[in-house]
Amino acid sequence: MSIFGFGKKKDDLDEMVTGENVNNDSRSNVEDDLKRIDDVIFNNVEGDNRKDIEDEDDSGDGDISDYIDPDELSCDTYDDIVDNIEYNGWNAVSSASHPITSFDKQMVLSKQVKANCRDTVLEVVCPPERIIAICGTEECGIDPSEFCGSPNFYKVPHFFTLRCTDSNGVDISPTTIISILKVLKDEEPEKCYQEFYGDLSPVIDGKLKQKENRFYFSETIVLQSGEKLIFIVENPNIDISKIDLLMMSDLFQKDEEQEE
Repeated sequence: MSIFGFGKKKDDLDEMVTGENVNNDSRSNVEDDLKRIDDVIFNNVEGDNRKDIEDEDDSGDGDISDYIDPDELSCDTYDDIVDNIEYNGWNAVSSASHPITSFDKQMVLSKQVKANCRDTVLEVVCPPERIIAICGTEECGIDPSEFCGSPNFYKVPHFFTLRCTDSNGVDISPTTIISILKVLKDEEPEKCYQEFYGDLSPVIDGKLKQKENRFYFSETIVLQSGEKLIFIVENPNIDISKIDLLMMSDLFQKDEEQEE
């Protein structure tokens, strides 16, 4: 959501779809998405990147001994979520928010997408033995008026920006729909959001957005080892040749003293 009001949860698509770029294909059932996601991502990765994915898949086949039940992380405040993560023996990698970008090859997979196609453009994967927490607006504990008044003083909520351009640096249409799916351990992908690209983009009127105008997830997202977020672009008006991601988060690793 773009500051506390413009986020669209999965049940709100009918209210938000207004652009000519959206057609019946954009409303296809999520089951159709799920059949294609793994093939789309895997078959379009070559060489060393393909081997990395294979290695990650192999490492995720067994049980995750340090896996935290998602019910333990369903808290009213982000502080409580972090407390529960730390109670289970995890420590934040840094006291500052951790930026995840397109250059983080261990976490981020992206691929080019042709115009007028419905395809996966980006995947954010939590590395083995790590936890990624992305604070949402509902749990951040900050009054919207205070956040807008002094946006740069706050660590949370964590903002998310995604930029998709062609080979000439031209952005796709701002009314292009981006579907966001969450994949947790031993669960089918869940469609969490469908957003206009213009809301996710870091740029407005040729200038970078101020923090209060950037996109924020309404609910906190926690990804554990091997879990992921998948981003599907719905029929872009031009070829996508370059993908730039910046997502702030908190990254946790297991407390070494408690590891066996």
